[in-house]
Amino acid sequence: MSKSKLILTISLIASTTLISSCTKHFDPGFNPKDVDIIEDNYRNYYEIFVGSYVDSNGDGMGDLNGVTSKLDYIQDLGFTGIWLMPINKSSSYHKYNVDDYFTIDANYGTMEDFENLVEEAHKRNINVIIDLVLNHSGINNEWFKKSATAKAKELNGRTLTEEDIKFKDLYSFSETSLSGYSKVPNYNFYYECNFSQDMPEFNWDSTYFEELWHEIVDFYLDKGVDGFRLDAVKYYYYGNDAKNIEALSKFNSYVKTKNPNAYIVGENWSDVGSIKNYYDSGIDSFFAFQTASASGDGGFIKDSLYYQGYPEKYLTSLLELEEISSKGIAAPFLDNHDMGRIWLSTQPNWNKYMYGLLAMLSGTTFTYYGDEISMTGSVNPDQNVRNHMNWGDSSIETNDPIGTTVSNYPFPSVNEQLNDANSQLNYVKKANYLRNTIKEIARGKSSEILLDAENHNLAIKKEYDGSEIGIFFNFNENLSTNFDVSSLGYSEIIGELNMEYFNKAKLENNILTLLPYGIAIMK
Repeated sequence: MSKSKLILTISLIASTTLISSCTKHFDPGFNPKDVDIIEDNYRNYYEIFVGSYVDSNGDGMGDLNGVTSKLDYIQDLGFTGIWLMPINKSSSYHKYNVDDYFTIDANYGTMEDFENLVEEAHKRNINVIIDLVLNHSGINNEWFKKSATAKAKELNGRTLTEEDIKFKDLYSFSETSLSGYSKVPNYNFYYECNFSQDMPEFNWDSTYFEELWHEIVDFYLDKGVDGFRLDAVKYYYYGNDAKNIEALSKFNSYVKTKNPNAYIVGENWSDVGSIKNYYDSGIDSFFAFQTASASGDGGFIKDSLYYQGYPEKYLTSLLELEEISSKGIAAPFLDNHDMGRIWLSTQPNWNKYMYGLLAMLSGTTFTYYGDEISMTGSVNPDQNVRNHMNWGDSSIETNDPIGTTVSNYPFPSVNEQLNDANSQLNYVKKANYLRNTIKEIARGKSSEILLDAENHNLAIKKEYDGSEIGIFFNFNENLSTNFDVSSLGYSEIIGELNMEYFNKAKLENNILTLLPYGIAIMK
């Protein structure tokens, strides 16, 4: 998306406030800002690629001040946490190759901007976690340059300075060429780089590296962040789960001594059995990749919708997810920056129901920016899943990342969907509201009440802190369905999700009637 912009002298935040005060949006019948959010780590997180979110200064690049300007919007959607993808100084557009862990990338703003973002988020009861890339740095990081120089001196038998001794083993080096290694520029030895040649990998056995990540953690906790998203944790000791779990346990213990309430979520593309073992580290959450897939064709949530619905697929998978994460908090999601967006350009009802199924899972949910309006995009190249946020306001929209090949928006913009009662956005808002107001949804332990595969019906109960709710699902896209609740002890509908906002489930003479793709919560 190329465009020229008139840079206004008034601030983005002030102008956004003025515009919002003059625009009347659909009233959902509740105010998310009035919700008494439980102060724990069962939250609804919103993942933001800062560079494509909001441009506050007219340079075509998203920035931290832009994110700050949309905190009211994020709160209004019912998100109670934000995950900022890497924001540190970097030579790449995605910023996973960090050149300086203590500096904000100049394209995104300043450290003062970051501090202000955290402060303003906390005023709205929105927690902030940052992407912490500790498997590798960027090849232009001064630490790598010093480490390579020191290692070369050691291999050549030269006398090492005190600084050399600290740096020589900071990264994973080898005198021979190994799989996943590349030759160090200007030297005759090799460095580990499983992801890319510009991402040299740290040596987690280095005592100096431990000192450095302590400094990084301290620095950002002191800035007020509420936790960390840990990138690529299975690569800390590639091929050695036991060592990875040990390293994560050490990381978790250190963070929790500084802030016992900090939230840590790890990325680990491994089988579910391995993920269960990783919870032994004490890390709060690991992303539930079984709820999504790298290609964007969906995990068990999307699989549950095929051929008029497979409720048994959803049931068995959600129970497995809770069992795997029983020592921590599940972290389900539908898509993210590493996979094709899940949304179907011709199936708006499917899109809504998929989010509803996500919202009814126990744990802490993660939603990628743009999912609330069903933005689409493939992962080849990955710039296509980092396209500009479609606000419907060219004055704040960013350019697409360089290398984007497709920029397609099959559904209306944020501004349009805000005014449409039946939009994906307002469905997401309602689903998050239910998670925030009915504590059992996110925190409860699930069990089966009824599975009627033939009629595409499912009912589960969730128990938490001595309280119980029932959640009823109609997986049929076209037909209403009935549940006899006379023997279940539930007497009222306390929340529901429907394809059309003002349509309602019915409860008459102990018969619950759900509309197509309807979800009802009873107590």
